[in-house]
Amino acid sequence: MDEPPTPRRRLKRWAPTPVQLIALSFLSVVTVGWLLLMLPICGRERPLAPIDALFLSTTSVCVTGLVTVNLGAAVSDVGHLVVLLLVQVGGLGYMVLSTAFVLMSATRMPIARRLILRDALGGDSLAMVPRLWRAVIGFTALVELTGAAILTLHFVVHYGLPWGQASWLGLFHAVSAFCNAGLDIFGLPAHGHWFGAPETMNSIVAFAGDPLVLVTLATLIVLGGIGFVVVLDVVEWRRPRQLAAHTKIVLWTTGLLIVLGALGFWIIEHQNRYTLGGLSGPDQLWNALFQSITTRTAGFASIDQAHLHVASKLYTSLLMFIGASPAGTGGGIKTTTFVIILLASFASVRGNQDLHIFRRRITHTTVYRALAVGLAGAVIALGATFLLSVTEQGGLAGSAGDAGRILDLFYEACSAFGTVGLSTGLTPSVTVGGKLVLIATMLAGRIGPVTIATALLARFRPRHWQYPEGHVLIG
Repeated sequence: MDEPPTPRRRLKRWAPTPVQLIALSFLSVVTVGWLLLMLPICGRERPLAPIDALFLSTTSVCVTGLVTVNLGAAVSDVGHLVVLLLVQVGGLGYMVLSTAFVLMSATRMPIARRLILRDALGGDSLAMVPRLWRAVIGFTALVELTGAAILTLHFVVHYGLPWGQASWLGLFHAVSAFCNAGLDIFGLPAHGHWFGAPETMNSIVAFAGDPLVLVTLATLIVLGGIGFVVVLDVVEWRRPRQLAAHTKIVLWTTGLLIVLGALGFWIIEHQNRYTLGGLSGPDQLWNALFQSITTRTAGFASIDQAHLHVASKLYTSLLMFIGASPAGTGGGIKTTTFVIILLASFASVRGNQDLHIFRRRITHTTVYRALAVGLAGAVIALGATFLLSVTEQGGLAGSAGDAGRILDLFYEACSAFGTVGLSTGLTPSVTVGGKLVLIATMLAGRIGPVTIATALLARFRPRHWQYPEGHVLIG
């Protein structure tokens, strides 16, 4: 007699959600970049140390700009090409580029891929995903090539560089600026001291007196940071159609933060001879404006960040924490999150249950999400500062400037979380533990606190019942 068939054991197959795929995609690109940058051909004189290669890959994919080595002196031309590709992939989003092959093959885009792109680009409709992708690629190519052409011509005409060097410098820094990466390769000792800059130059300090370079980079930074959805909405703006509430919030907030940031920096730093005080009147204004813009997650520094006034460092940390706008190339909690939190606070004080802006009602779900992002960002930035104070305690113990050192660590932590890249000079000297802390902070800032939480809790099922209301005293 045959035995009854044993029931097959069901194997649960893990199907990653779109949010999880985004996180895994960034981690995969970071890993590939790490392996490539460890190759001997990517080092100028010697191969990069594994921890430095991992740090450089992470800061490139996360478009941060913090570096532990001199990118010009320690990394070869091949390594620079790898960094440029990582910056471009990280800026546009890995999932956007991978979908190019699907669209080019004239096949219908899978619904799962549309969901991934919707989350990555910030779209609110599945139908707009293909249009968003085309707008992203076309707009990015147009802006980056235009910026590269302007910089190239300027380097040739004004500085007398050969066309080959000028073209590479123009392309690299146009991509780095648009993607809000803040990585530069101006300090290349093998080719001489370009632009009269010392070998250990700090970012683009040598261009503090060159308005054309500052304006070109600043324009690329803003266009990359405001977000693709905003750009698409502005380009397709036709009266009487109104701009979306999201677009209005981004444009108004970005403009106000840039103006207030520039004004604040000039007031604080215009007499500091180590920063703005050593420049002429017009150059002070240009550099104050550039400092305000670059804090929006770009990372280029035209003035020495180590000599900023304490108030300026705190001011910069706040702007870096806020960051760019959703669906852009920058990081931080985002401008819209900052505005929603402020408006929700004002509405609560005034006793309003609903939140309105530009004649539109903001849902409670959006408010809760903004509060979650803001709180998660604060926890990550403060947690990173705490861990850095532990890993770098050798540089703190017995120091007369402990408070200033802690502020510098907080500055580095906000820069890493906001994927900015501005540094007071501590990054190259941090310990291995400190580098790992900054790597984790950059990844968290790029992928996003809520994205990480959603990826980990993707299987959570919401309850369809409620408890009775309870009253809790606040304040």
